[in-house]
Amino acid sequence: MGGMVGMWLGVNAPQRIERLVLCNTAAYLGPAQMWDERIETVRRAGMAALVEGVLERWFTAQFRSAAPDKVEPIKRMLLSTSPEGYAGCCMAIRDMGQRQSIRSIKLPTLVIAGSRDPSTPPERAREIADATAFRFLD
Repeated sequence: MGGMVGMWLGVNAPQRIERLVLCNTAAYLGPAQMWDERIETVRRAGMAALVEGVLERWFTAQFRSAAPDKVEPIKRMLLSTSPEGYAGCCMAIRDMGQRQSIRSIKLPTLVIAGSRDPSTPPERAREIADATAFRFLD
């Protein structure tokens, strides 16, 4: 969510920052139905129902297999997350749409994407870069 907040700051409070580095983020992450389903799941079944899917999106299968000691603290963090807090984050992401507003960002901005990131793949970063004069690294 940091990249989403960074884009918002770049549009609404550019005087507060000198430059942006937007890593593995998107100006829009739909469809809303996906987020509604996650919200319903976490409220009904808690964080445990979502953790494995989140870990699969955040870490490649190869990394999860090779470095379980690195993944385990993240898993514990997710399991200790408040379901209502997670639902609130899902609502914020669901309702966030910055594809048009980011066109007004004038700050020096670097956009970075990971080729193996299924949640915010390079195409999402390319959308940000294309909407502005940003530099894109894949």
